[in-house]
Amino acid sequence: MFKDKILLITGGTGFFGNAAHKKFWKEYDILDVLQFKKIITDFSPTHVVYLAAKTGLNEKKLSEFAANIEGVENLIQILKAIPFVEQVVFTSSLLVCRMGYVPKYDTDYQPTTLYGESKVEGEKVVWAHKDLPFAWTIIRPILIWGPWITEPFTNFFKLISKGLYFHIGSGHCFCFY
Repeated sequence: MFKDKILLITGGTGFFGNAAHKKFWKEYDILDVLQFKKIITDFSPTHVVYLAAKTGLNEKKLSEFAANIEGVENLIQILKAIPFVEQVVFTSSLLVCRMGYVPKYDTDYQPTTLYGESKVEGEKVVWAHKDLPFAWTIIRPILIWGPWITEPFTNFFKLISKGLYFHIGSGHCFCFY
């Protein structure tokens, strides 16, 4: 089923907690179109997972999140010009909507941060391209977890593992032990 499939993951640098994986990693700038195109063309992936992103809550301008907007556009332009890519997963964020808001349709946005707004703009880039030569999906995880993440998540998971966390909210109460 997966014979002759080649997966390219952009971003995800922090997932290389295992030194054996380092040989698969290449450093490049997704905003440098020529370098990005060479990496993709040389690798010849059939599937792409776009995890590359600029994160942060202290930025003051949307332009500081170029990877989330221009990076997506660069990837699409490159992939449109090469014939071997079958499917792309674009990673967005739940922060395209305010916390607790359930969108009514795919392009129903309510970001409350510049980061969330940058992810909205990245999604709009994907939606604006019609008749792409590959299948695509946008996913909106709340967090991409990797071994590099520390505060505040480390403390949060320590509380869970010690049975000291419970969640009170509208609806059910969940206790973790």
